[in-house]
Amino acid sequence: MDAIVAALGRIFRSPAFKFFMIGALIIVLLIPLFLVSVLISERMQRAETVRQEVANEWGGTQIINGPLLIVPYTVRRVIAQGDKTIEEIVERRAVFLPQRLNINGKAATKVLHRSIYDVAVYSSVLEFSGSFGAPDIGTVATDVQTVRWHDAVLALAVSDVSGLKTAAALTVDGKDKLDFEPSLGIPVANSNGIHVRIGTLPGILPAASEPNTVGMKAFTFAFKLNLNGSLQLTFAPAAQDTTVNLSSDWPDPSFTGSFLPNERKVGQDGFSARWQVPHLARSIPQSWSLADRDIERLTAYAFGVRFFVPVDFYQLVSRASKYAMMFVATAFMAVFLLELRSSREVHPV
Repeated sequence: MDAIVAALGRIFRSPAFKFFMIGALIIVLLIPLFLVSVLISERMQRAETVRQEVANEWGGTQIINGPLLIVPYTVRRVIAQGDKTIEEIVERRAVFLPQRLNINGKAATKVLHRSIYDVAVYSSVLEFSGSFGAPDIGTVATDVQTVRWHDAVLALAVSDVSGLKTAAALTVDGKDKLDFEPSLGIPVANSNGIHVRIGTLPGILPAASEPNTVGMKAFTFAFKLNLNGSLQLTFAPAAQDTTVNLSSDWPDPSFTGSFLPNERKVGQDGFSARWQVPHLARSIPQSWSLADRDIERLTAYAFGVRFFVPVDFYQLVSRASKYAMMFVATAFMAVFLLELRSSREVHPV
């Protein structure tokens, strides 16, 4: 009996037994940590849900693409069916980009509180101005049959049109004004925006006696948008020379996208930034057919600012919980190593 007790005593005092006991204690202590991690994950998912709810009511992340000049035209297509060939007239749409685009914007921000969650939102005033060159349909297709210049539209893609809080009007050549209408004005799936038909403006098109292959004249444009959004505001470099000047009272901007600002100034009272993007930096032609590529090809080069919240409580707690295992293991292993290097045994408690 004494031998058994002595053997058990040697086992309990052995470093191997204590090492496995430490491992078991660490696992037991990680159970409440796991429960805390589950709660943190649930709260973070809820915070994201709240952001989506606020975005649906106020305005979501805004991506602005355009303006674009879209012109319908027809081409002759030959289809072989056995020994026969069938010719048919197919309608296409050509996209022409501006030669110059200037965007001057100001964004007033605030933090909306819902329950225990905070969401950064903004109200922006964006002034667009620029010019289109005389569009040449020959740069898009060579087998053009007719061109419907009178049905040409100037379209602006906006990712969340619910953020538009006032009406907008287009000024052409500094005098003619046309009100924007809902949608892009063309059958494009999964795209939101506004448009205006400019083919009806006097002076834009040639006289009715001239053939319809004579294209639209060059023109300048200007319009203003009052746009609400949340979290992020970005622009696609639509023009041959795109310039964006943006200022805001948000002190913690995170510049994002394919291009960083050429100039920036960030302080406690807000920020100002300026981007200038030439068309050589975006690898997209100035004109193409929608049958080949859609207008979303420009959004891959979008740039702008994210209204970053620097102290997110749930992110801080999540990061702290990830280090908890290391802290628990370090404390136990420190005591274990001290006992191994010492001649005295550490009490089990």
